[in-house]
Amino acid sequence: MQIFNIAKDIAKDLGLELTGASQGGGSDGNFTGNMGIPTLDSLGVRGEGLHTLNEFIYVDSLTERARLMAGLLMTLD
Repeated sequence: MQIFNIAKDIAKDLGLELTGASQGGGSDGNFTGNMGIPTLDSLGVRGEGLHTLNEFIYVDSLTERARLMAGLLMTLD
């Protein structure tokens, strides 16, 4: 939760609301999380229809997510 709270604070400074949830499914984060490595997942661009023929992204989320990732990279050691 510590790394999530850092990300949440950075998002707030950028005017974004970052929410957390536990969810089923599979990702590379399952492996690192299982190893006890703090893992944030689903920080990519916003969109809808994930993994379907109707999948799309919100273009304006490219900049906001890039800013969030830059903030994380500058903050985390």
